[in-house]
This record gives sequence, C-alpha cells and structure tokens, in this order.
Amino acid sequence: MQKLYDHYRNDPDVEFLIVSRLDSPLAVRSYAYRNHLDLPFYVTEDEDVPEAMHLNQYPSTFLYARDGTIAAQHAGVATGRTNL
Repeated sequence: MQKLYDHYRNDPDVEFLIVSRLDSPLAVRSYAYRNHLDLPFYVTEDEDVPEAMHLNQYPSTFLYARDGTIAAQHAGVATGRTNL
C-alpha cells in the first residue's frame, strides 16, 4: 500500500483514506511507526462508516469512482497482485 500511495501521492485525482474501525488512535500510530508507513490513517466508530463498507472482514479495500459509488471492493488481505 505504501508504494501505491507514494506513486499517487501528488495526483489530485487520487485520494487515499486508510480507515480503522477497531483500533485506538495510539494503536494505529504505533502500527504505522513499526511498519514504516506514511499513509493517511483515520480512526472512526462503526456508526460513522457507510453501510456499504460493512463487510465484516478485515482488512477490506474499496475503490470509489468520482461520483462516490463503489467501483471495486476486496475483502481480506490485498497483496500487490490482488486484482480489484
């Protein structure tokens, strides 16, 4: 994910949101630090997450179209070879 983020970091047409529903902000910061990740992490509560994103599988990856609709989704660990 870090390589993908680095590639698109300055592209105004691409936005990354790494959302954690189950962890504290401290746990997320710790995870990012330990794994040398410089990504835009956000921590939220379940009630703040859209119903379409409730897959009950962690992690989950979503790609959104410009109009806000889900263009693709993947439940489970996504490797660099995962096709969405």
